[in-house]
Amino acid sequence: MPNRIIKESICTSDSIDQLGWFEEVLFYRLIVNCDDFGRFDGRAAVVKNRLFPLKENLTLKNVESAINKLARVGLVVPYESGGKPFLSLPTWNEHQSVRAKRSRYPEPEIICNQLQSDDSKCPRNPIQSESESESNPNPNPAKADDRAAMKERFDRFWKAYPRKTAKQDAAKAFARLNPDEALMTVILGAVEKQKQSDQWTRDGGQYIPHPATWLNGRRWEDETVAAKPKQNAPKPPARLIGRNTSKQWSVTSI
Repeated sequence: MPNRIIKESICTSDSIDQLGWFEEVLFYRLIVNCDDFGRFDGRAAVVKNRLFPLKENLTLKNVESAINKLARVGLVVPYESGGKPFLSLPTWNEHQSVRAKRSRYPEPEIICNQLQSDDSKCPRNPIQSESESESNPNPNPAKADDRAAMKERFDRFWKAYPRKTAKQDAAKAFARLNPDEALMTVILGAVEKQKQSDQWTRDGGQYIPHPATWLNGRRWEDETVAAKPKQNAPKPPARLIGRNTSKQWSVTSI
């Protein structure tokens, strides 16, 4: 099993911050147990035995609850293949490298990239593929006459979102979401509002989530904390400069 990379950015990750301690530990252990394509067996019993072999008192209910929480915040995408459950890490290719030529687990059922204009080409990301899951509100591929509208909506989102990182992953997350105009209005409004938030304006915007992570986690539903207004520095106190000979005084600033 190749070594895995865990970056220090986990300490300031909003998605990680939503997890409890056990859920966070499960996520890290899942990272080091996934195959080279970011996939793993989705059965709770297998997850328990492989990730926590020494925790005899750990229950399947705890494991299932943690997996569900990881899926809700967008860190894990559950999918099925051949009637069996599996897990995929959607941002795997942002942090890990692919060395193996073939995955140990089946590939998620593909929804052709809805943002491609050429029907004959449906490129697949070797790490993160389109999947039909319960988290996808629109599992059916868009029709040809819908693709132009889909692309136009994504272009509007991409233009508005301040962090231009991993555009392909963002496009796939957007395609899975397939928002209509009503949801687009909500999403774009949330982006504009969060641009003014304390988190997004702090330290030059380094805490702004990747766009794919923001979409997968449905972050437009977050409550926003406004940035603190900047306070003007107080003026220095005035001092008196005296002239002993003329008994005249003048006031100057330091």
